[in-house]
Amino acid sequence: MYVIGIIGCLFLFMIKANQVLSLNAPSTRLNYAHAKNKLFLSKDPEESAKKNIVVRKATDEELSRLRVKQWPTWGCEISRFPWTYSDTETCFILKGRALIIPKDESPSVEISVGDLCTFPEGLSCIWDVKEAISKHYYFN
Repeated sequence: MYVIGIIGCLFLFMIKANQVLSLNAPSTRLNYAHAKNKLFLSKDPEESAKKNIVVRKATDEELSRLRVKQWPTWGCEISRFPWTYSDTETCFILKGRALIIPKDESPSVEISVGDLCTFPEGLSCIWDVKEAISKHYYFN
């Protein structure tokens, strides 16, 4: 029991926000991640990834398949405001640029024209809009 406590303390010092470490055990592979100052354990690395903002460039075929042009639009001028996601949002940035700053000390993410972004349910962040922004959005 004492050894397990020491190992647990070592993980707390080694794990940074949004960093996933793997421990190979004889019968399983465990993933540890730090989120909102709490250590959680998951056998599924994809579960850990669900806590993060995902930003990528989508192909025209993917945008067509998702019917992005049929999603509602939202926009705002240069501003800074807090936001909490009550559901998972997927959005496609039409114009502008913003810095998304998670409140849980995860790394900030910059989004801009052409980005397809996913914001996970429960994310609390600050939107720092650097250039007037417009996006198509969809809540899952």
